[in-house]
Order: sequence, then structure tokens, then C-alpha cells
Amino acid sequence: CGLCRKGGRGNFTHCASCGYCVTSSGHVCPASASDVDNNCAVCLENLHTSTHPVVFLRCHHLIHQDCFRSMLRAGRVQCPMCKKAMIDLPPQVTHQLDREIELTPLPPELRFNVPVLCNDCLGRCEVPFHILGHKCAHCGSYNTTQL
Repeated sequence: CGLCRKGGRGNFTHCASCGYCVTSSGHVCPASASDVDNNCAVCLENLHTSTHPVVFLRCHHLIHQDCFRSMLRAGRVQCPMCKKAMIDLPPQVTHQLDREIELTPLPPELRFNVPVLCNDCLGRCEVPFHILGHKCAHCGSYNTTQL
């Protein structure tokens, strides 16, 4: 594509389908090039003209590799565009949150169900309200939004 990527030409491959320079391993191209945004969802820099490596998230949104790492260091694991999880959290994290909720009973006036949307499986369900989080009844994720 004619753009020089930092880190050596051998570490990057030009994808003819989506038009981006990507790391040589693990690239899953989106269904069509029209599904791809031209700007990083974090820093808003144009991805086609950027000299920084690009990461395709599981949801097929793109961000710079440095932006991805900065988000993870800050404890942000949701895609900035669609809120799907960018990484799988270790089972210990979910188990710890389950345990924290179990050990933090709410007063009777806060014991009711709330509708939630799971940002990972897109399922809708009613779950017990808790100030620490709402676990999706379909996939077990805490990546939910109260409706």
C-alpha cells in the first residue's frame, strides 16, 4: 500500500479485502470493506494514513494498537463503539464479582428485578438489581446495560 509501518515491513501485511496494513498474525477481515471505519474510535486519527499498527477487535471495529493497550491499562475492556468486550475476562473475575454480590446483601427496598441488555450476546433479560453489577441470564457476562 506504500505506507511505512513502524516495527518493520516483515511484521505487517496489506489486506487486499479491507485495505489496511495489519499485523501478520491473527487478522480476521470484516465481512465487507464498508463495515470498516476510517478513523480510530479512540484517538480519531485516520487509520489509512496512520503509521501506527491497527488492531481489529472481535466486533470488527478498529483502533490503534497503542490505543487498545492504553484502554486495557486503564481498565477499559469495552469497545468504544459498540460496548462489546474487547477481551475475555478470566473466569476468576466473574467468580469474584459473583462472590462480592453474594456477600453484599441489599436492603429490602432495593430487592427488585431490572431489565438489562447484554452488550456481548445482545440478549435482553430481567435480573435482580444490584449496585455491583447485573449478570446476563443468557451468557453470564457482567457487560450489561440497565434498560
